[in-house]
Amino acid sequence: MANTLTIRVEGMEEARVRLREWNVVARDRVAAALLQAGEAIESASKQLVPVQTGTLRASGYVEGPAITADLIRVTLGYGGAAQPYAHYQHQGYSWQSGYTTPLQHPGGGQSHFLIDPAKVALPGVIERVAAALREATP
Repeated sequence: MANTLTIRVEGMEEARVRLREWNVVARDRVAAALLQAGEAIESASKQLVPVQTGTLRASGYVEGPAITADLIRVTLGYGGAAQPYAHYQHQGYSWQSGYTTPLQHPGGGQSHFLIDPAKVALPGVIERVAAALREATP
């Protein structure tokens, strides 16, 4: 005679439904947290953008959140009318000379005006996402 053990689990369908509901709530809260973080980074970045005419600073944007099955994306950057020189300004070289002449910023601002605030903000972004997940947990 074989020994047998039978385990019966009740309520699995209800658990699946609750997990799907939690997933939606958590996803939406994380997306909101990422959007807030992106807006904060963009705001800090605009304080550092070199300004000659104001076109580059005015071209800053935050897009999203874009949500797929396995990704939540918030995109921020500079472009629009400033597209031809935004990258060069960020890297610190003249766009007319193609990375050969280091830029001076007599009107203020600095190179790396987007990545520097993003690096500073990273620990806070992680905490925002963790807090969003904690808030979503029943």
